[in-house]
Amino acid sequence: YNRTETFLKEDGTLDFTADAAAQNALAIAKKIAGDDLRVCLFANSPPVSLTKNGKAYSAPVADDSAPYESNISAENYETYADFLYACAEYFLNNGYRVVDVSAMNEPQYAWRAWYNADGSFSCNQEGCHYEPQEALELLKVLVEKFDGSAVDKQGCKVSMFESGEIQGP
Repeated sequence: YNRTETFLKEDGTLDFTADAAAQNALAIAKKIAGDDLRVCLFANSPPVSLTKNGKAYSAPVADDSAPYESNISAENYETYADFLYACAEYFLNNGYRVVDVSAMNEPQYAWRAWYNADGSFSCNQEGCHYEPQEALELLKVLVEKFDGSAVDKQGCKVSMFESGEIQGP
C-alpha cells in the first residue's frame, strides 16, 4: 500500500515541494495540452493530520457488518476546506487552469482496512466514508470558502463528489 504525499505538514504549514513526481506529470500534461488542459483537484481522503485515526483509511473492525464511519470529524471541515483552497490557489497561481476541487471520492464506501488471518491488517486504497448528512455539511463549508473568492473568480468551483454507484428513489 502506497499513500500519496500531502502538501499539509504535521505542523499545519504547507509544503508545495511534496509529491514532486505527480507535479512533474502535471507539468508534462500542461506542456502537451497547453491552455486546453483543465485540472480537477480531488482527494480520496483528507490529509492524515486531519483524520480521526491518523490514517488515510478507516480502521479495521472485527465485524465487517459494523456501520461505516467517517474518518474526519466535523471540527476539521474548516481546516480541510482551507487546505483545499490553498491547493487550488497554488496551482492557479502556477498557471494551471483548475476548474474544480472535489473533497470526496466515492463517499458511500467504508474505506476501512481489514484484518488478516495473522492479526495484522491490510488496505488497498485511501478513502473516507461520509454519510449523506456529513457530505452535505462538508460541501456547505467548502462552498462558503470558495464562493465569491479569488479562486472562484478564476473559474475554480467546488465539485460535489464522484460516486461509485447510482441510487435513486
